[in-house]
Amino acid sequence: MLRDQHFADRTREMKTTKNSIHAALVGLLALATHQNTVQAEEEAYLIQKEKCAGVVKAYLNDCGTSEHTCADVAVIDKHPEEWIGLPEGACQRITGGLNLGTDQAGMSVSTAPKQKCAGIVKAGMNNCATAQHSCAQQAKTDNDPNEWITLPIGSCERIVGGKVLNDKEKS
Repeated sequence: MLRDQHFADRTREMKTTKNSIHAALVGLLALATHQNTVQAEEEAYLIQKEKCAGVVKAYLNDCGTSEHTCADVAVIDKHPEEWIGLPEGACQRITGGLNLGTDQAGMSVSTAPKQKCAGIVKAGMNNCATAQHSCAQQAKTDNDPNEWITLPIGSCERIVGGKVLNDKEKS
């Protein structure tokens, strides 16, 4: 009887210890995840965003021009004053892109995942390989439907001629 009681007490202690270890591991994992999230949020503010004009689809502009003060009111595609915010350096890689400078409102690029955007790239400004070649900066012509650059998710659809490529899609 004493032996059974000792075994039951020992089993309870082991379960308590196991639960405590499990709770500690969950807490450490949550702390690590929180730290990574905070770090990613802090890094997002370090990335400059530029105004890229001349490439935006109608009604998908980010903000005002000399003609209006609102977003989503551009009435024609590729208006030379209508712009969207893109990561610094992206505009110069897009055919017809005109960099109007950095956004003074302190906007920052999201650290959200990026997507491949094809059909908008200037010759020699592509990101990576296609079926025709294996290197970046090898695009032979502007707006080749197989050549791509990476942009924050949601940006490609707002650019005239932009086509989102899936990772599984062969370019």
